This record gives sequence, C-alpha cells and structure tokens, in this order.
Amino acid sequence: MGPLDSPRGSAPPRPSGRDPRTFDVQTFDLRPSTAPRSDADGTAGHRTRSQVRAGRRGDAGRPRRARGVPGWRVAGRHDEAQRNTYYDTAAGALEAARCSLRRRVLDGGAGGVEWTFKRGRGPGRDGVARRREVNARLPATAGATGAAPPACKPVARARKVAGAAPLLPLFTLLTERRQLALARPDGTRLALALDRVRLADEPAYQEAEIEIELLDGDEGGLAELALWLMEEYGLLPMRGSKRGRALAWRRGEGLPVVAPALGLRLIAERVAALASHTHGRPVVVALASPRGSGQARALAAALLARLPDARPLAAERGVPPDLSLGGGADGEAGTVIVEGPDRLGAEAGHSDLGVWVKPGLPRPLLAQILGDARAAGRDPWEILRRCGEYVVPLQRRYLNPAAHWADLIVIDNAPPPGPPRPGTPPAQVKLWGWPSEAALAAAGAAPLGADREEDHFFRPPADPVGPPLRVRLREDAAWVSFAAAGAGDAAPPPIVTCEARPRVLTLLHGLGYTPAGRLCKERRRYGLDGWELALDRVAGLGHFCELRRPDAGTVGARERAAVLAALGLAGIRTTGATYLELWREARAGATPPATGDAAPCPPLPVPGEAARIG
Repeated sequence: MGPLDSPRGSAPPRPSGRDPRTFDVQTFDLRPSTAPRSDADGTAGHRTRSQVRAGRRGDAGRPRRARGVPGWRVAGRHDEAQRNTYYDTAAGALEAARCSLRRRVLDGGAGGVEWTFKRGRGPGRDGVARRREVNARLPATAGATGAAPPACKPVARARKVAGAAPLLPLFTLLTERRQLALARPDGTRLALALDRVRLADEPAYQEAEIEIELLDGDEGGLAELALWLMEEYGLLPMRGSKRGRALAWRRGEGLPVVAPALGLRLIAERVAALASHTHGRPVVVALASPRGSGQARALAAALLARLPDARPLAAERGVPPDLSLGGGADGEAGTVIVEGPDRLGAEAGHSDLGVWVKPGLPRPLLAQILGDARAAGRDPWEILRRCGEYVVPLQRRYLNPAAHWADLIVIDNAPPPGPPRPGTPPAQVKLWGWPSEAALAAAGAAPLGADREEDHFFRPPADPVGPPLRVRLREDAAWVSFAAAGAGDAAPPPIVTCEARPRVLTLLHGLGYTPAGRLCKERRRYGLDGWELALDRVAGLGHFCELRRPDAGTVGARERAAVLAALGLAGIRTTGATYLELWREARAGATPPATGDAAPCPPLPVPGEAARIG
C-alpha cells in the first residue's frame, strides 16, 4: 500500500521499465541497544524499532532545524552514504525464519563494511520492532563487492539458518543519512537520523525514513520524542522494514503509499514514460477515493495544474472505448484525468495509471487526539500502538476492494480545498420544520443532492463533561469536528473539521474516548443566493431546516429574515440547540418532535453556534 505493467492482480517478473515502489513516509526507527560487544569481529544486542508515516500536503515531515527538539540538546551531526545489500537463499530461508542478513558499505568503502544479522519480528501495529542484532565492522576489502559473504559472526549466524544453501544478494538500497545526536540532562542519548533511500538501478524507487536509536538511558524518552514528532508534524506509526517493503513491492504484493507532493511527481514521471508507448492517444490517469471524500478531486486539480497538456474528462462522459484501441480523445494526445469513486476496476474502462487517494489523520486532528490521550495519562507505547492500528496497510489483500486495481496510493493529511461540506459553517440557523416544495421552487432553490449521515459523539478521556468530538460518517468517508483550543473567552472557539477514515471510531474507542450519543439523519441540500439550505429528517426528532452560510462569518438579521421570508418561513420557531442537545432533551421528555409543518411562533434568540457541534 507489479502492478503498473502487469495484469491486475498478477505478479509477473518485473520488466525494466516498471515504475518502482516509492514511499513518501517518515519512520521513527526506535532502536535501543543494550548489549556489550560480544567478540572481536562483531557486536550483539537487542534493538527496538518503531516507524511513523508523514502525509501532509507538500511536507516531508523533516523536523524544522530552527525550532529544535524541546527538551533535547544537539550534541553532534553526522552524514554518511550507505550501500545496503540484502542476502537470502534462493528459497528464502532467512525470511521464513524471520531473519535477515545485510551488507552495508559506508561512504564508498572509506568507512569500511558492516555486516548485520537480525532475528525477530519487524515493526508491528505500533511501528515497534524488538529484534536480536549481531554486527561486524570489517575493512573495505572484506567482501565489499563480492557476492560471497566473508567469514564473520553475522554471516555465520545466517549460515546456521540457511543450512547448505548459498546466501545470494537480493537487492541493494542506496541510503543518504543525515543524523543528529541528541542528549538531555537525565543522561538519555538518542540518534535521530533522516534516511533518503532509493533502489539501486531503479532510481525512481524512493523512501524517506526518520530513525530514532536509543544510545543510552530510558526508553521512555524515545517514546516521548516519537509522540512529539507525531503531534508536531502529523506522522503516524508504520509497519514494515525497508527490506520487507522492498520485497513486497518487487513481488507485486504491495503498493506504493506516498504523500501528495511525491505522488504528483511520480504520476508526472509515469505519464512521461507512458507517452512514448501510447501511439498518439492520450495517457489516461484514473483517480478514485472513498465515496463521500473530496481527496481524489483535490489531487485531480493539482495534476491539472502540474501537467500543461492534461485535461479532465467529465464524469458523466465516462472513458471513451477508443482510448484502449489507440484512438485519441477528441483527436488529441496528452493526458486525460478521470476522477470518481468508481474509476478503478474492470468495469471502469481503460486507464494507464490508477491512483487510490485516501485521507490520513490531519495534523490538527492528530494533535487533538494525542493531547487528549496524554492528558488522560495513557501510556505512550499504548498511544503508538493505537495510532498504528489506524495506518493504511501496504499489501493488497488488506486494502479496500476498490483500491485493489490501483497502481499507487496517495495519502493526503490536508483537507480538500474549499469549505468542508460535512463541517460546521460559521453561520447557520436551525428551524423547526421544512419549507414547502412550492416555496423552494418559487424562491429559486437549486437542488444540491441528498445524503445519509450518521453522527457519533465522544467525550475526551480526561474530560467526560467537556465539549464533544463528533465523527460524521457519510458514505465511505468520516469527518471529525471538534472545538479548537486557544480562542479565548471573548469569542466561542471555532469548529475544526477534518476528513478521516471511518476507522477513526476504533482509534477513539482505543484511546479512551467516551461515547456521548449517536444520531442518524437524511439531509436534502439546496443552494439559494450563497446560502445552503439543509432539510434534515433526524431519527427520533423529526424534521428540521438548517439555513447555512459556508462563506460568511457574520450574517445580519435583516439578510437572514429576507431569506426566511422568501422561503415562507418568517416567524417559524428557531433554535440554537444542537441535534445532540435536542436528542437528550427528547429522551428526557422535554422536547416534542419537530413535524414537517411547524406552526409559526415567535422566533427564539439564536446564540452563537460557531462553537456548537451537532
């Protein structure tokens, strides 16, 4: 989370022109080493590894040097170039035994050659792996380029697992490492490294990994630093080692998972490579995202801005059948962008490149969740594990069926451009009842569609009576709304709405959020002179009308009264209560249901609703 040049679902031998597996991920490789040197030619120890992904638009997740890392002092800097070659038998004996053997040539041989044998599981759901490692540093002339591993302790350990089968080189990863040595007053020392990785002989294979190695001290400092980086830069724990991700990609079992900045570049490179093989017809790029999500639409807009010869294909037209037969669309070459939830799959028509686009956890939402979990005293390692369970897997068999036909997965932690439809607008009025169909037609209200929404409300784990957090499920997407902190007492805090995956419900439960209610409603939306009119039928409550102004922070009473008069709603009872509050009052018998033909009554005062979620 191969496929680009092979039939969907198959894994043939990799052709030389295939687009390599590429990741725009950041990894905390949390690896404390405690054991002393074991002998003259090697060191042995236990290491812990944790990985974290970044996915904000255009942000590689690198810590900003000017800001530094709170609580830590930079004790040194070090850069090095690595050439890492991985070995196994032809039958994969080391992999079957959860072992690996790696040869690392440092700085072109000037830093010597390091052999490493590892035994144990790779990173799990929390991105943490604790494995036994045996290392040996040898002169540059000792097996630096030859296929046969030299005699040293790591190789001897690998041969015990491999038996009589020879150890053969599998592939080589080229790594540029920039490393900081961090220290804090209690004696804890860490190595924080940024690794930029590519596959030898396939330059487009790229990976960015942040690794934290505990050199001395308590593991708690390592977990705290990982959580700070997650909260500050929108990172998430990630499963899988460099070796495991490369193997999955080479076998066609895994998919590249990248952030939008790298995804745009990879798509552009792939389009350029395919253009010479399409014989005058356009290159077709299909973008799809879960139903109810705007991520594919946002990526399509970015692609159209990046590719000068690209043009969109209207969703209602579909993909012309002659695209797969060599004929151009409208007689032109270039690139055609098609977008929609059904744009991938056998029945979607021909495409040269399929991209599945999903949201991650946007940084504001992740910071809110982590802050609530830490305020409740949750263990840092438990927080890492729970966040890791949210992460999109890399292998096809775990993916949404709609994504099985994709060649690339783009994870976008930034909200789609424009106001989020399922969010809370800065100005709205809730009325008891609906306008008539005749009044809607006479006012010129234009239908915008209908949706079914399911709202789940949660209280923070450390504040069971505090403002609720709302998860709105619409089709296959989730929208999380919460009150932003730090607005002060003079004004109600604004509501922040972020797109997420429905799996965020499991994450909230796991981090100790308390369910505070659940509502279902059907919503019919209309547009009217810059207003959005939402006609809601709320289960257990009745019919309501919300007059919403997504693009205005303040709306005068006269302007609002004019719209209500045009809809025939002048004098209809209004309320500033949220649906959650009305639902609770109804359960207590204090609020009668709202009918579809509410009788006019004196309007009630409408308090500021910008800080209300419901």
